[in-house]
Amino acid sequence: NSKPIMVESKPLLDILEQEDIKRIDGMKIDIEGFEDKALFPFFDSAPSELWPRVVVLEDCNKRLWENDILNKMKDIGYVLYGRTRGNQILKLANNALYSDGNSTSLHYRR
Repeated sequence: NSKPIMVESKPLLDILEQEDIKRIDGMKIDIEGFEDKALFPFFDSAPSELWPRVVVLEDCNKRLWENDILNKMKDIGYVLYGRTRGNQILKLANNALYSDGNSTSLHYRR
């Protein structure tokens, strides 16, 4: 048995604001079963213009989620685009528009 390591964390939206990030084209999430705890507050509070166009989300630890972040993302406009071992690739639906007027697009090689 190893001792737990405490790691300082901040809400995703706070980090993006602190770094003055205005747009996210793609984001990979791999936080060992805490994906729901990071993403639910983000999607509930961030403006939709800041939502990532593409998300690669580790789902092999989803049994640890208190809330199903995949269903939440599908409810707000993400669609399943592909899978890798242990990950789902989601993108905002093509009809999701940003303030810059561009719709989402993704080229993915299998």
